[in-house]
Amino acid sequence: VFSAAGKGGGAKKKKTEAARTLLASLSLGTGREEEEEEEEEEDREMARLKASRLEGDSIMSFLGKALDAPHDLSVKNAIDLLVQIGALTAREQLTDLGHKLARLPLDPRIGKMVLWGQLLGCGRSALKVGCALAYRDPFVLPLTADGKAKAAKAKMDLAGGTMSDHLALLGALSGFESAVGRGGMQASFGYCDRYFLSRSTLTTVVDVAKQMENELASMGFDSPLLLRNNSSSSSSSSSSVIEHDHNLALLTAVVCAGLYPGIASRSVGDVNFTTTCQKK
Repeated sequence: VFSAAGKGGGAKKKKTEAARTLLASLSLGTGREEEEEEEEEEDREMARLKASRLEGDSIMSFLGKALDAPHDLSVKNAIDLLVQIGALTAREQLTDLGHKLARLPLDPRIGKMVLWGQLLGCGRSALKVGCALAYRDPFVLPLTADGKAKAAKAKMDLAGGTMSDHLALLGALSGFESAVGRGGMQASFGYCDRYFLSRSTLTTVVDVAKQMENELASMGFDSPLLLRNNSSSSSSSSSSVIEHDHNLALLTAVVCAGLYPGIASRSVGDVNFTTTCQKK
């Protein structure tokens, strides 16, 4: 059983936020054809930083020249993370993966998970899980002991009897979309009450996923939303992004591959999880 740590503690969150900011900074002024044209009038401070980076400054030196420079330890942790996931080379240059991740407004590891899903044919499911992880937990925790027990059972049902929070997120979002499709927003209220979910959170996550699909389409990936609404899009070339969308074993592998090294595992019968660091 795998548990991919998409939502870590405060320190981990700061580390991934720093990595996301660093990706955006490094993507400036690279001259890549797929990048949008720069605005004619750039901020004077940003132009100076870009020139510094192009002259070969290290990332630490590059960011240290900002008016509100980040802490050196935050920069180091961000660099280590980006190198570890393959977004940055040992010489502090963006890889092709790094350029792709810089265009996604997501935690780099979640962005990598989404890209894996697009490549391996479970793009819609991976995108749903990724957007839910990036926004907010939709599960509502009741105050009473009885309510908590019912909420835990409901979450287990959404996860298909597995112990995966990520599959529970997928089940919650898929069920929510089905409820809205059957009976509109009125039906969604009953669905959310039954499974102890926040309707406003799920609505926002669905909207974010739609916006993310547009960005992925601009990067050359097929849009799962368009494929879902266009029954004529059945050719292998146009539907490859969702070919294995219902393969939960593949999705679990995609989640683990994307969120690595923030994963833990345990064998059947064990109580505690073991992280990749503890195994070394």
